[in-house]
Amino acid sequence: MTEENTKTLVSAGPHLARIDKEGLTESPGEKKSLQVGLGFTFIDDNDPDCGRMVTWYGTLASDAAYKYSVNQLRNAGWEGNDFENIGVVGNQCIVVIEHEEWEGEVRAKVKWVNSLGGNFTPLDGEQKKNAVMELNERLKMSGLAKVPQNKPAPQGVDEEDDDDIGF
Repeated sequence: MTEENTKTLVSAGPHLARIDKEGLTESPGEKKSLQVGLGFTFIDDNDPDCGRMVTWYGTLASDAAYKYSVNQLRNAGWEGNDFENIGVVGNQCIVVIEHEEWEGEVRAKVKWVNSLGGNFTPLDGEQKKNAVMELNERLKMSGLAKVPQNKPAPQGVDEEDDDDIGF
């Protein structure tokens, strides 16, 4: 990718964005598969791309793509169960941009739509205890566990102190 090709592209990486447009649409070309689209405007004054707009398209054609697209809509703040009114216009989220080459041209593509501040409920109680035990065991079995390093004795202390003094 040359600098010439990237001059007008939105920079790759995460951007704080506001959703300004939403709706169902069809993909271009002969196949015309059903998609959902979200239009974003970058709103962080410290972002060199502030004010620029990008669009995310989520395909709804296959089961896997449908699940992925619904998950991205949930990350954008969709709480409903009706595609008639998605209702995320005005919401803020983090949009992750990647540059990709398609038909010989480099373009900026919305790779991920992430919610602000995370979107999870931490485990607690017995569920957390069981998960920790399982994950710690997997860590040991995987060979990825950190091996403790022997720390050198503090200066001025003799490791071979074998006198009879009890302190």
